[in-house]
Amino acid sequence: NPGKEFNQQQVAKEQRQKQEQKQQQQQQAQAKVKEAPKPAAAPAAPKVEVGQSMIGGEVKRDPLNLIKKTEAPDLSQDKRSRQAKPLDFLVQQAAVDSATKWRRVYQLGSKSELFAVVKQPQGLEGPTHVTLVTDNANSLVLHWGVSKTGSRDWRRAPEDLRPDNTTVLEGGTACETDFQDGAERDMEAAGAKVPLQSLSLTIPAGQLDVGGITFVLRSADQTRWYRDANGNFFIPIPTKRGEDMEAADPMSSFRNDLERTIADNECNTHHWTLMHRYHKAADIINEVLDGFFEVDTAEAMADIYVWLRYSASRQLTWQRNYNTQPRILSAAQERLTNTIAKAHSKTTGEAQEWVRLMLSCVGRGGDGQRIRDEILHIMHRNHIPEKKGTWMEEWHQKLHNNTTPDDVPICSAYLAFLEADGDRGAYWRVLSDADISRERLESFDRPVKCEPEWFGSGKKDALIREFRNYLGILKAVHSGADLQASAANVGNSLPGGARGYLGYVTSHINSPQILPFLEAAVEARTEISQSLVGNRDLLYLDVALENSIRSAAERGVGSAGGCCCSGTYAAAATSLWSMVELYRSLMSVVPSLCSAHCRLPCHTELDTPTS
Repeated sequence: NPGKEFNQQQVAKEQRQKQEQKQQQQQQAQAKVKEAPKPAAAPAAPKVEVGQSMIGGEVKRDPLNLIKKTEAPDLSQDKRSRQAKPLDFLVQQAAVDSATKWRRVYQLGSKSELFAVVKQPQGLEGPTHVTLVTDNANSLVLHWGVSKTGSRDWRRAPEDLRPDNTTVLEGGTACETDFQDGAERDMEAAGAKVPLQSLSLTIPAGQLDVGGITFVLRSADQTRWYRDANGNFFIPIPTKRGEDMEAADPMSSFRNDLERTIADNECNTHHWTLMHRYHKAADIINEVLDGFFEVDTAEAMADIYVWLRYSASRQLTWQRNYNTQPRILSAAQERLTNTIAKAHSKTTGEAQEWVRLMLSCVGRGGDGQRIRDEILHIMHRNHIPEKKGTWMEEWHQKLHNNTTPDDVPICSAYLAFLEADGDRGAYWRVLSDADISRERLESFDRPVKCEPEWFGSGKKDALIREFRNYLGILKAVHSGADLQASAANVGNSLPGGARGYLGYVTSHINSPQILPFLEAAVEARTEISQSLVGNRDLLYLDVALENSIRSAAERGVGSAGGCCCSGTYAAAATSLWSMVELYRSLMSVVPSLCSAHCRLPCHTELDTPTS
């Protein structure tokens, strides 16, 4: 077993180093002369260095084979353009018509579409014509109203806007108009005739009170309703007031329905939390796999990754007008991460890589109820009262009502506070490193306004044990890509050849010897790569190993002044060059090292040590 042999060699080497160090200490003690005692100096921090390779300079595999190489995607733009759809001719015709002021194609599901176009043949001085055309197989009814300029509130349509076959619903603000069909509206697609349905509305000239048409669709038998994502369809109407059409309909600036759906949920949903976002992301991934969105799969998965990445970096709201219990949040996380794993098994190439990266943005989920229960057990076991106006009670209330990934650094900060004998400076330093300010703590729906209390040295050790265990519970739910948690959860699915390498990595996370750590981490990733597809636990472990490789490489460069703004960067790069040359599979992270520190691009590609 190469992994086991690797680990045994490392253990033997460490034992020899300890024995040599012990002999040196004994020799120094014998030769020591009597002199006045000096104050003990603080122990020096271990020096970070490249270290010696454990494979003896003999590369067992070609490192270039570790880099994934993908061919051009089979589903190219040219191929998509050849897949004619029933509404294509109408869309192209409207695009070249000078009278067209606005147009949009909506996805209705089951491969059907709705095309909406607004035309003003005589400009703003004449009437406005709104035409809706669909290839949906069901007979459809337009359930609609009008909106004032700058608003989307429903109002009943004026009588002069209603077509002949319109029914005014009593007691409400909506009208209903049937779509019309006929053989003269059929279009040919893929060699077959596809029946179309259409409907036209005319807004008379001088009608300034109509800024838009707001509507949904339903089947004639009332068994199905069609919406734009979770909201209503909206068609902006240009008027003499000169409103910007894009300002009237901000969603029109997005490239496709997938992006509009994401933005609409983020901006226009009243109740919105991480739980809602995770469920919606799982739905969208399934819809992409089912072909609901007419978007290239790799492009769609990239959009979803960026969305989840913005969420993980706190650029999107985590809670709006809704509280989520931990068990409900963890169930949403588990559903999303299982959906991501399924998508990983159904995609290839670039799309599969985007899917894999999604896991770095979402916690694993699992037993979220333990978050809610265990904090209360800790307080009771250690006789900490549930007293209003104390830090522990405020955090306890937040955990009960809306736990988030912020709770991981909060728990780490409290542990630092305990280990520093009640030093609140240590508490704030850990929070600051995690980009959590006092303002953010106080902005929670259940705010944390107080600072932690010191319960005395008598409870210190017990509380440290309790909260180290509680930190593990929080990480198991919120920090899926944590290396220790991922290694613990992988279980029997870990290939035998990776066990020794993984054992070395997990026991040398902060080792000053960079090269052997990187060797073991890369070898572990290589061993599990053959079993990776669709395996959620192994995917999480792979992402965690990748993060640890990047962290170790940055630590190695940083120990020698590693930033491209520094004059010593060349020396740092030279000292690490043998490591980079040996494992060029790490090249994907090297160009990002400088930007991770100073947020400036590297001067050039890292082709030589001096670069």
